[in-house]
Amino acid sequence: MIRVLLVDDAEDMRVLIRMVLEVDGRFQVVGDAADGLEALQLLDTESPDVVVLDMAMPNMDGLEVLAEMKARGSGSKVLALSGFNGGVKERATALGAHDYVRKGEAPLSHLIPRLLALCPA
Repeated sequence: MIRVLLVDDAEDMRVLIRMVLEVDGRFQVVGDAADGLEALQLLDTESPDVVVLDMAMPNMDGLEVLAEMKARGSGSKVLALSGFNGGVKERATALGAHDYVRKGEAPLSHLIPRLLALCPA
């Protein structure tokens, strides 16, 4: 099972991603967070294999979370999610995101092969 932490300020997005991953059966959602501060707390306690991380959130955005994960030497892979253009992908990758998906460009089931590629068995 691939252990996943979902981080997005939109609860409906977290619920939908959770459903897609749990129906697949190869993923265990070990937590979900509505902002970056909560994500860092869960990262410490849950040690996920991969973090699905929204870039635009209140309190601490995804770029700040990436920088903190890098500073802490986190071993979790990161799949960054964003609805924005304008260099966000490049900034996220520079801070350590392993993959990047633009929200709304593909169905959420498209996340499954991306996550499997990040965490091969």
